Amino acid sequence: MRTLSTRARHLALAALLCAGCTSPEERFAEHVARAEAYLAERRSDEARIELLAALKLDPGSADVNWRLGELLSESGDFRAALFHFGEAYRLDPSRVDAALRQVSLLWRESPQLARRFLQRVKRQHPDDPRVLRTESALALVRGDATAALTAARAALDLAPDDPESWVQLGAAHKGRIREALARGADPADTLYEETIAAFEKVDELEGGHVGARLEKARVYGSWKSHGADAVAAYRSAIALAQERENREHWLGAALAMEEYAHKTGRQKLRVQALRAAVAAAPSRIRTWEALARAAEAHGGPEEAERVYQTLLEQHSERPAAHIAYTSHLARQRRGPDAIEHLERVLSQGLDAAILWEQLVRLELSDGLRADARATYHRMRELHADHALTKRSAARLAIADGRGADALEILGGIKGTDDSSEVEQLRALGYLDVGDVVSATAAIQRALSLSQDFPVTAKRIEASIRHEAKQWDAALQALRALEEHGQTLTAAEHLMRARSLYELGQHEAGRRELDALLGESTVSPQAAVEFSKWEGQRYPAEAQRQLSRALRFAPGSYELLATMTRLDVETGQADRALRRLDKVVESQLAVPRVLLLRAEILSLAGELRRAETDALTAFEVDPQLPGAVDLLFEIYERQGKLAEALRAFEEAESVGVLHPGARVLLGRLYLSQGRGDEARAAYEKVIEVNPENAAAKNDLAYLLAVEGRDLARAQTLAEEAQRALPDQPEAIDTVGYVYFRRGHHEAALSQLQRAIALAEAQRGGAPATFHYHVGLTLSALDRDAEAAAAFERALALDSGFAGAVDARRQLEAARSRVGPNSDTRSERGPS
Repeated sequence: MRTLSTRARHLALAALLCAGCTSPEERFAEHVARAEAYLAERRSDEARIELLAALKLDPGSADVNWRLGELLSESGDFRAALFHFGEAYRLDPSRVDAALRQVSLLWRESPQLARRFLQRVKRQHPDDPRVLRTESALALVRGDATAALTAARAALDLAPDDPESWVQLGAAHKGRIREALARGADPADTLYEETIAAFEKVDELEGGHVGARLEKARVYGSWKSHGADAVAAYRSAIALAQERENREHWLGAALAMEEYAHKTGRQKLRVQALRAAVAAAPSRIRTWEALARAAEAHGGPEEAERVYQTLLEQHSERPAAHIAYTSHLARQRRGPDAIEHLERVLSQGLDAAILWEQLVRLELSDGLRADARATYHRMRELHADHALTKRSAARLAIADGRGADALEILGGIKGTDDSSEVEQLRALGYLDVGDVVSATAAIQRALSLSQDFPVTAKRIEASIRHEAKQWDAALQALRALEEHGQTLTAAEHLMRARSLYELGQHEAGRRELDALLGESTVSPQAAVEFSKWEGQRYPAEAQRQLSRALRFAPGSYELLATMTRLDVETGQADRALRRLDKVVESQLAVPRVLLLRAEILSLAGELRRAETDALTAFEVDPQLPGAVDLLFEIYERQGKLAEALRAFEEAESVGVLHPGARVLLGRLYLSQGRGDEARAAYEKVIEVNPENAAAKNDLAYLLAVEGRDLARAQTLAEEAQRALPDQPEAIDTVGYVYFRRGHHEAALSQLQRAIALAEAQRGGAPATFHYHVGLTLSALDRDAEAAAAFERALALDSGFAGAVDARRQLEAARSRVGPNSDTRSERGPS
């Protein structure tokens, strides 16, 4: 015979009660029965609706108010729960339990009101031990262990055989122990003994109580020289839970012992505790992972491998087990083994989207992009519409540097898979496109959604904080990783070094760099960073470290550029040129290296050779940052602007001018005062290639000069700056656009930064930059500083494009300052 479900029995009862009836009492009973049925199925929203309907029929039901209070409290609606508990007690003053629940909820918002209400309940029910136990518990919350003990003893006098009274007495004694420890005093042995005796009494009255034994273990754990007693108590709690086959209590007791073992550094005990936890909940994969980590810490990698092999034997059909094992292999830097394992599992027929995604992730981590793409295509064939397939597509896009594509993909799965993993990918996508604010928000969501300690999310957070120049926060994230047993990568050590230097902690930063530079293989990035921070004080050591790094990374642009800058600063440009010649002759030169040699040749006055190098680099990479600027400068110094314009126009007329060269064509048009044609050239470049930052920068500047469509000019300039964060020209354009829009303080900040960056990179900023600063200072009524900026611009180049206006502005600023002012002493930020 078929058995009715709980809900069916309740509904059947309601039907029997109300069949053919319409009285309020019968409808009330029907609603209550339905609520009970929904509660049995954990459908709390439907149950709440039914109880509210019942309450409309009988507002005087204390029982329904109590049930609603419980339901609303569980769902987190404490204000509504407070009302219904209060109603239950008002309607039935014998419902002391409702009054005490009301006190507990009131304590959240108004402790003083809660205490007054509790005193009223105490006057009405002076002999109820529950009231005194609640008084004791609230006294502990406010940190008054003495009052807690007094109330607990009074409750015990009223109910000496009630285990709850002994539980509260034990809690009050624990509060006294905490108070003593907080004062820096050693609690008396008698206090520990009284506390343990209280929990032993609970155990006795209940005929064995897991929770009481755990409390006893915790007390022993805080008592000096009683570690053995603590372990025995933990084992006793686990044994009792096993005996009663209560797996929830068994797991809780095992994890409590693991926490104690972890805090006291007892690795063997920790392994034993986690083995007990695994036995209690064999399907809980993260407990297996914790066991493997503990086994490795205690006995080495072989022990972790044994744990994972046991896991796979018992759960070979569960994808999560294989994910856990291959993640472990990846952490052990055994990427090929992890990939081989997953390929074997998939070939044996365990097809799950999460396994394919893990394979894509592992292949990308090992730098196997082609393999990862092939895996993704197979995944898409089998799981075309799965959210994890889209997630893998986003992961590939990020690996390829296509952050915008990744964000578009992730936007398509928002709402279906808002996991920590998705938010981490979203953070990386925003970071790739330079939106640090959105990246920070995304990684914070990822951290809040993570279970346990989110290692990967925390690593991403460190990168984002570093990129955002939030040096303290970056250091905190890196410190958290180490505190959780994670080994920092070389890149993360470099992040820490840079953060320490930026915060003025030079000695600590130097130690980090020394450790990196002491490796057998020198990190190019570490050598560059050393040169940046220590190169002026120790130029010979900086060159030595850069030279060592260059042996491991011949042709590295970052190394060559840093060494070249050092040589130029120390008056050894010839040495820099010889080094670059060797690199070019060895055919290791990338376009940026050719452009670098062109810059040195230009400085040396060898303009023809500089033009050849710059053109070659430009033809290979038309979007190479700085190429347009250098070529324009070379043509200008040779007096060949008109000639170059004719050559570029001719190439454009026959359709052989590539889009990158059209940016230079626009610049040449501008040099001849042909603004409309320049604008058309830039618009054509952006139409064909919307990501061309150089064209955006030049068009933004042109619009600002002309004073037209300044909102679009700002958008273009800011996009160009994000793409070219280290280009002074891009920063100057943003500043000039801000000036034209009337945002003078913001403009000044950008313009000053452009000058500082140009001086750091090239030893000086062009006259135009100082002219823009002068205009902005003048708008801010800082006339003495403005005059100094105009003087500086004209001193650098008396014939630059804005020279005529600079002279006029200079005279006006001087007249406002007065004849006795020495503007040279007030040059300020310019």
